[in-house]
Amino acid sequence: MTTSYAITLSAVILFFLFLTVTSFEKKRGKRVGEQARARLDVWVAKNLFILHHVDWQAFFHETVINGFESLAHRAAHQTLLAVRGVEKFLSRAVATLRERRVQSLSQPRRRTIRSLRGVRLNVPVTPVEITREIMVESGDVKGE
Repeated sequence: MTTSYAITLSAVILFFLFLTVTSFEKKRGKRVGEQARARLDVWVAKNLFILHHVDWQAFFHETVINGFESLAHRAAHQTLLAVRGVEKFLSRAVATLRERRVQSLSQPRRRTIRSLRGVRLNVPVTPVEITREIMVESGDVKGE
């Protein structure tokens, strides 16, 4: 069954239903579904009034602006949550590093450093003497 055939058949059926209901109402002297039809008439009148009197361009403009504002707000909120998460992670890392430093300062030095305290190395005191000693060892300057 094609679409145009279905539409034509529906229109014919609705037309005959309308004629049947109209003849029934004339014989009876009352409307069928009077309360429901009155509510439907009020609803249609209200929506037609809105359709004709609303500035649709301004309405859609305002709707789009509100949508973009809401989207920007959500993006800013999510960014703020991400920054707070990174801040929390870094704060924990700094606190851990500070605790380690405090613990290392409170612990005694290593044994190797303690054992070297009394040892005096035979190292020249001034940089010139160090440079001369290096040059003598490499053979650039004849030793005295």
